[in-house]
Amino acid sequence: MKIKPADKMNYPPRWADYEDRLRKKFPYMGFAEGVSVGDVNRFGERYRAAKSFKHADFAVLADSTVHGYTAFFRLHLCYSAFEHLLECLGWKQKDSEAALPEGAQDRVLSKLRSIDGHERFFRATLDHLGSDKHFVEDYLAGRPVNPVALAGAVRHAFAQGKLMPDPAGSQDACAACCFILINFLSNFMDREFAARIASLDKPFEKTSQVPS
Repeated sequence: MKIKPADKMNYPPRWADYEDRLRKKFPYMGFAEGVSVGDVNRFGERYRAAKSFKHADFAVLADSTVHGYTAFFRLHLCYSAFEHLLECLGWKQKDSEAALPEGAQDRVLSKLRSIDGHERFFRATLDHLGSDKHFVEDYLAGRPVNPVALAGAVRHAFAQGKLMPDPAGSQDACAACCFILINFLSNFMDREFAARIASLDKPFEKTSQVPS
């Protein structure tokens, strides 16, 4: 999804329209009951931080290691923004799967599985997971799995301080898999946020609810 030049730099698409309509139309944007303007604004700031992040910078680490850390940090920031959006929508992680365009999940999984070393990377991730490890187990077994769950699992393993940029000799796969998941989450956020604003373009069209 292309962001219009009129949008504020590195905010979600149609953010300027969102701010313009806050005073009168916020209750009709399709966010969850009890969600405030401040809640949505916090999502916008987390999104902006993720979008604005360029790369990690270390004094003595090898370039390949820095590239891996950059991918992890960007995924961490992106998933944080994604979690804020889910809260604003009143959705759980599992609800996100029903909101995916047809074929989107298969396309993401196909991209991940085409990366040389993807299995080593996700096996290394699996070693550092608890209750959410079954998502990665499903992925490794070739079964369908929500890419959101995979992104959350990788973020969790890294945030706990255990998953490193060179897991089991799969350094290149680490960054490649992370960036595929980052792109997936970014597209999801762009699509769902813009849909809330677009719903106001047609006065009699109701906004979508939690996927069934």
